[in-house]
Amino acid sequence: RWLIADLQGRASSFRHTRTYCDPVRPTIRLPGPDGTVRYEFMLHAHEQAEDVLDEARVREWIRWREPADAGIRLVRKVVYTFHARVAQRWRVGRVLLAGDAAHLTPPFAGQGMNSGVRDATNLAWKLAAVVHGHQPATLLDSYEQERKPHAWALIRMALRIGAFMQPKSRLGAAFTQGLLRLVCLLPAARDYILQLKFKPKPRFAQGFFVPTTAPQAAIPAGQLMTQPPMQARNGATVLLDDALGHGFAVLRWSDGIDLRDAAWPPQVRVIDVLRREDDFLPTHSEGALLRDVSGEIARVLDSAGAQAVILRPDRYVFAYVSTGQELQHALHALSAST
Repeated sequence: RWLIADLQGRASSFRHTRTYCDPVRPTIRLPGPDGTVRYEFMLHAHEQAEDVLDEARVREWIRWREPADAGIRLVRKVVYTFHARVAQRWRVGRVLLAGDAAHLTPPFAGQGMNSGVRDATNLAWKLAAVVHGHQPATLLDSYEQERKPHAWALIRMALRIGAFMQPKSRLGAAFTQGLLRLVCLLPAARDYILQLKFKPKPRFAQGFFVPTTAPQAAIPAGQLMTQPPMQARNGATVLLDDALGHGFAVLRWSDGIDLRDAAWPPQVRVIDVLRREDDFLPTHSEGALLRDVSGEIARVLDSAGAQAVILRPDRYVFAYVSTGQELQHALHALSAST
């Protein structure tokens, strides 16, 4: 249980969160927009909500951390219980769980809303495909397959961070904080920790995609595609997502001989791509054509040994294609969804 206090009118312009890993009273100070600031104080087992919600006590705790905040307007004070939970099943028939209904994470890693947004992004296009009759309802089973492992991985990360932020003794606090200071003497280690580079990536081990056979692929199927800048015929620079539209999309080399005559489903947007060293010519077809001005598409496709990549509506890699046989396999897996 933690006491949350929201205040308005802070004078300090310091914009970053401060975390007090103090065994006496672990505390978090979070500046917000428009002069707001939030304090979070961990409660001990013997403390009752009605006692700690006393305004004088709340302001005393705030003064202990930042005297300048102790006298500003108190907007709200409430006791929350932090949870680390994940639902056993995310789909039962026509009922699907997302966001806080599917998982609850303590706020130590600040990933609760992020997980909910990822749930919605994963689920929205699948629901649309099923509702419009483009895909059988079994597609919705891939939602839990893809999202649940990552949501739980973030919860476990938050628990580990919380254990560091909530030391149980002065000796334990001195040991962990001394170790952190020592590790942070190395710039690479400091950045790895302070920039949360250990945060689990939203990568799928199973779900709605064709597994990549090339072990050296920079972005295997089941991972999110990057969004490099692309150059249009008129010389304008566009972000890849803006060029792809909203449904399934294919990026293929404009000179990919094996795939030039591929019978892509009409609902799939096909975009021909010129390599960075190539130029637009009048002989090029009038279809969608972009130049890989950054070389990022070449990096991704070449690492997978592919001539084309199929992207899902949520811009995860569905499959790589380099031969006619691989194309037929991908189209068979894709056909029900289009």
